[in-house]
Amino acid sequence: MGYFLLGITLIVAAILILFSLPKASVGQLTRVFRAVALGCSALFGLFGLLTGKLLWAVAGLGGALIIYFMGGALPWNINRPEKGTSAVETPWLRLQLDHSTGGITGDVLAGSYAGARIEQLVRDDLIILLHECAQDDAQSARLIEAYLDRMWPDWRTSTQSSDSGGGPMERSEALSVLGLEDGASAEEIRRAHREMMRRHHPDRGGSDWLAAKLNQAKEVLLGE
Repeated sequence: MGYFLLGITLIVAAILILFSLPKASVGQLTRVFRAVALGCSALFGLFGLLTGKLLWAVAGLGGALIIYFMGGALPWNINRPEKGTSAVETPWLRLQLDHSTGGITGDVLAGSYAGARIEQLVRDDLIILLHECAQDDAQSARLIEAYLDRMWPDWRTSTQSSDSGGGPMERSEALSVLGLEDGASAEEIRRAHREMMRRHHPDRGGSDWLAAKLNQAKEVLLGE
């Protein structure tokens, strides 16, 4: 009987870990391992009760209670945010912030990188994503900038240096920055620039870097 319970426990633990590892954050993995430890302790205690070994029962069930009240998780709750984390969701992003470490993890919901984990994207991918979502969602743009600031503090400087080294902004990039199609009129360019600057102006919580990009795109398209 004891070996049967142990085998069931190991199988359940393996299934939990197998299905949780691919997309789990650090906090979620912690919850998985706590859930496994909780289950093992509880089964150990139940085995003690069933076999008349009182000391085993007290040790196992007592350990399970300690794990639970210290922040353990039941198996069906492993995807809930860990204590000390906060979650935010926008049309483009679903992110979690770990308050203890400052780490940011989560999913990209729209754009070219939809379905990707934000922590798996490199800097250049995130800058492309920033350009894309800035046209539709200022909040998502600010979240991506905050992530870039944390992971690559000098990303603005290095990006500007890269742009300078590669010559002036190309017309195709300028159209992408303003969310326009080729053949846009001067009035459409000014309107798009005005609208995006209204949403992303630094005085309204926007980004100096993105505002500079918008101005540069307008200049390229209008030949100023």
